[in-house]
Amino acid sequence: MMLLAPLEDAGNMALYRRDESDSDGTFAFGNVVAGKYMVVGIADGWELEWSRREVVEKYLALGTKVEVGKGGVGGVKVEVQ
Repeated sequence: MMLLAPLEDAGNMALYRRDESDSDGTFAFGNVVAGKYMVVGIADGWELEWSRREVVEKYLALGTKVEVGKGGVGGVKVEVQ
């Protein structure tokens, strides 16, 4: 599971996005609001209560920071945890 979590408004679940990586490792998040985020890859993460920040916090600590602007972001590499 790939997870995009906001840095600045962590309690706003409407800003979180999830995706499953494709067989080639690519992933995409749709309809992302501009801002600063952490991206994490979590092996077998679909069973996690990802909507609870305290559950995913340990993964976010090792995530990749990204800043999303009007044009989005491309080419982000993330280590799966």
